[in-house]
Amino acid sequence: MSLEKYLYLLNELHTNGYTNNILEVLSILAVVSGICVIISKNPIVSVLHLITLFAYVSFYLNIIGLNFIGLSYLIVYIG
Repeated sequence: MSLEKYLYLLNELHTNGYTNNILEVLSILAVVSGICVIISKNPIVSVLHLITLFAYVSFYLNIIGLNFIGLSYLIVYIG
């Protein structure tokens, strides 16, 4: 097996078939949401940004295959 096919297979197993673009977008949105939590002056808006941050992290973990941890984030922190 050539190196390109091996790397593609490794990437396919790591991301559960999703492209890296989706993972990059989720990580950028999570960082932006985390920054908004810090700079927001209204506590209600800050909590809403924190909820979205946990949702982005949960979606990211579910996409890369850590389903139990991702669902735990949804149930414990968001619920």
